[in-house]
This record gives sequence, C-alpha cells and structure tokens, in this order.
Amino acid sequence: MLIAVYIAFESPLSGMSMNPARSFGSALIANQWDGIWVYFVAPMLAMLLAVGVYERMRAAKSPLVTADFKSSPHYPIAEGA
Repeated sequence: MLIAVYIAFESPLSGMSMNPARSFGSALIANQWDGIWVYFVAPMLAMLLAVGVYERMRAAKSPLVTADFKSSPHYPIAEGA
C-alpha cells in the first residue's frame, strides 16, 4: 500500500524513482547529473536515521522494541534452545 501511495502522489511531483539503477541509467543516457545524488545519498541517510531512532528507543527501553523473548514470562524458552 505504501508503494502505491508513493507512486500515486510523489511521482507526478518529483519524478521519483524507487530503483537507483534505473535513475542512474536514465541520467547516463540523458547525460544529466543534476539531481542523481539524492537517489544515492537519501537512502543511506534514512538508514542512519532509522538506526538512530532505534537505538534511542532501545536505550529508553521502549515497549515498541521487544526483541528479547528470554526475559518475558509469556514466551518460555525450552531448555537447550
């Protein structure tokens, strides 16, 4: 659903591409390198931002970050697992 929203609303405004290889190929053929950097830099910045948010939530012991099942009485772990 999220991809459909991206395509429906963002593509007409910015010509958004969800595949950096497709963006690179189009820029190569057209020899226009003006905005190609954003397709390579933005995903890396978004990943770093996501890691930062996750680490802050984990440090605050947020209930949204619940990957530790060993400490939960609701999910007993069998011996030897």
